[in-house]
Amino acid sequence: MTDEKKLTAIEKLDAKIEAMRQKRAALVSRETNEQRKLRGRKCAILGAWLMANDPDAVARIVSQLKRPQDVAVFADSLPVKPSDAAPGVAPVDAVV
Repeated sequence: MTDEKKLTAIEKLDAKIEAMRQKRAALVSRETNEQRKLRGRKCAILGAWLMANDPDAVARIVSQLKRPQDVAVFADSLPVKPSDAAPGVAPVDAVV
């Protein structure tokens, strides 16, 4: 085998290796996306069930949220009285 043919064969193998790496990355990414979507669906189902069946639990959870953007999500649908809020945590209607 001449040096030129060896280089061509090596280049072909390198191209195959790169294609396989890309295919592997796509499969891993797809699996990760599927897991993320499944987790999101589970959270939505649990949250909907909690809101429909145990609003007091939701109010307790919301009163303990610390990040303003998290609290703001519940501002319109679930007001929390200042007396119900956890110490040191702003109640929902105080943040908005």
